[in-house]
Amino acid sequence: MKKLALLILAIIIPLTIFGNPITGEDELIIKKENLDNFQDMIVHYSGDVKVQFAEKPSITLIGYKNCVDNMEATVSSNTLNLRSKSDTNNCIVEVII
Repeated sequence: MKKLALLILAIIIPLTIFGNPITGEDELIIKKENLDNFQDMIVHYSGDVKVQFAEKPSITLIGYKNCVDNMEATVSSNTLNLRSKSDTNNCIVEVII
């Protein structure tokens, strides 16, 4: 669990410092999905990611509809992969895990 927290911080801090997010469009939405259990997480995303730990494996995405719809979260080989479907998108999406 400590390794996961350090990995998340190593990814989040540079994104927070160097990111230049654009404003999303459409309405603000909250999208929640259940996930399979996972031990690791890989973020393939250039926007801001905020992580909080919950008791059950799920993910909640909060942001503008076009930004949330552009995010993809999958669990494969015991690893959560969080990515943007479009390489050009740079939105702010809050992620609660």
